[in-house]
Amino acid sequence: MPSWAPTGPGSLQLVNRPGGLASNAVAAVIGATPTITGVVVSGSLVAVTRTGSSTLSVINLFAKLRGVLVNVGGLGPAGPRSPLSVVGDTRLTFTRPIGVDEGPAFVEVLNPPFTPFSTSGSDPDGAFTYPAPDTRFTFVRPAGALAGPAFVEVLNPPFIPFASSGSDPDGAFTMP
Repeated sequence: MPSWAPTGPGSLQLVNRPGGLASNAVAAVIGATPTITGVVVSGSLVAVTRTGSSTLSVINLFAKLRGVLVNVGGLGPAGPRSPLSVVGDTRLTFTRPIGVDEGPAFVEVLNPPFTPFSTSGSDPDGAFTYPAPDTRFTFVRPAGALAGPAFVEVLNPPFIPFASSGSDPDGAFTMP
């Protein structure tokens, strides 16, 4: 394999000379098997230090969503469900998906053609912990709001009654 070949999907085909008869092409992964050497969470940004991935890589991201362990990564009908930003040769980043619970999570990097030997698999360095989301917010007084008692209700996606702060007395304040 030439050293300049990029990591990612490829195909191999045997061509005989001088007649030019060619074999069928065979899909193959070009480059190193992906590995993860570390995961750092900073706010909603997750940075993965890795080797062997490419701009075509996808992640499987196993985490709890409303108490149920699911893969919030992978491929959906429109492409990757957790879009990645590739930062140089050794790092990729993604944003914490909305609704993911605090607690243990696991990320796995997959390269096309998305076969078992083109993944970081159960590499223990893919394990990390999501911290509790930052729920602080800054209140900006709406134009025309009157001074006096007021109440704030915080809604979390998917914006349904059981995902809100409801009648939490801590939402009460006095509008200056």
